[in-house]
Amino acid sequence: MRPLDLTWVGGEHSFALGLGNLRAVQQHCDAGPNEIYMRLTDGRWRIDDLFEVLRQGLIGGGMDNSAASKLITDMMSRHPLLEFTTTARAVLAAALVGPEDDKVGKPEGAETTPPENGDSQRSTETEP
Repeated sequence: MRPLDLTWVGGEHSFALGLGNLRAVQQHCDAGPNEIYMRLTDGRWRIDDLFEVLRQGLIGGGMDNSAASKLITDMMSRHPLLEFTTTARAVLAAALVGPEDDKVGKPEGAETTPPENGDSQRSTETEP
């Protein structure tokens, strides 16, 4: 998974939640990733939902475990908790559905067959 670069209250950092990170979030929060995402969306989140998603996201993005824990603890002690919900939701959404700028389909410039022109006469003609 490609890291998601975000600017948030803690500065500018790369976040990524690989399978191992998602399992760690799930274990610490006693809920699956989609359940946590829904809690973040509808306001039923818990402190560990924010803390673990962001901490594991930083670790997955390349930050050392102790540095990630220290940064999140420091930021959460200095800022209102609601300031973390949008970032946590974005990090989790990137793991669940991919980043917003991840285009669906073939890469640009890929060879494709020309589109049909809508003329179906040849396929419906019958030989005499």
